[in-house]
Amino acid sequence: MDPAQRPRKKPERRDRQIEDTRHDPYRSTRKLPDFTLCRDCGLVYRDGRWQRLSEPWALDTALCPACARTQDRYPAGYLRLSGSFFSEHREEIQQLLANTERRESEEHPLQRVMDRVEEDDGALLITTTGTHLASALATALHRAYGGTMNLRYADQENLVRAAWSR
Repeated sequence: MDPAQRPRKKPERRDRQIEDTRHDPYRSTRKLPDFTLCRDCGLVYRDGRWQRLSEPWALDTALCPACARTQDRYPAGYLRLSGSFFSEHREEIQQLLANTERRESEEHPLQRVMDRVEEDDGALLITTTGTHLASALATALHRAYGGTMNLRYADQENLVRAAWSR
């Protein structure tokens, strides 16, 4: 077939909105009004995101996604710590985790530790409200102490499972 006679393909439109493939039940489907206060933690929704304000005042109240996850006990991140090195240096490691959590939470206020559970085998399971914090904690441990780190993301569920041992 002569190239001039070939049917022309329509150029792909680049102005269409791309649908998010992840389903996060805690992501708001509607935009909240500015100065909406979280009734549990005191974060304020302003300029399209939840943030800390020095003097929060509110026109409306709602529950932020992190508080909703905590209330429903539905974590987005899991971090399991195990190994003999962890058992021997437990307090030092927990201090590193607390510092990392504080630093990450300052920048991303919806990223919080939900719970810490001691397991029967001496391991510690930490659950988080976001995937970013769980991976940041695992990465901080791996950078500081080496050991074995494993990260598994479940894209369709908006979930991360991390494990660190040494």
